[in-house]
Amino acid sequence: MFDINISELMVIGSVALIVIGPNKLPKIAKTLGYFMGRAQRYLHSIKSDIEREVELDEIRELKIEINNVTTNIKKDIVDEIEKLDDETRKKTFNT
Repeated sequence: MFDINISELMVIGSVALIVIGPNKLPKIAKTLGYFMGRAQRYLHSIKSDIEREVELDEIRELKIEINNVTTNIKKDIVDEIEKLDDETRKKTFNT
């Protein structure tokens, strides 16, 4: 997420120790870690919701496509049956 190496973390920690003090630093670090964890869980939740919505949209599009294909197949079958029925009627009346 962030591009921070170990030496930068040591500098940040040293400055925080001097500015905040050794008594408050553990509590602040714990609180900061808690809020970072909540933020990560929240972002993960949002990402999961978006992925689910995308998958649902893809499924809806696939359903529409399948319905169109089945409708076309049904139409072709009905047309072929009518054509065959007409041919058999012509042959029946001609003989």
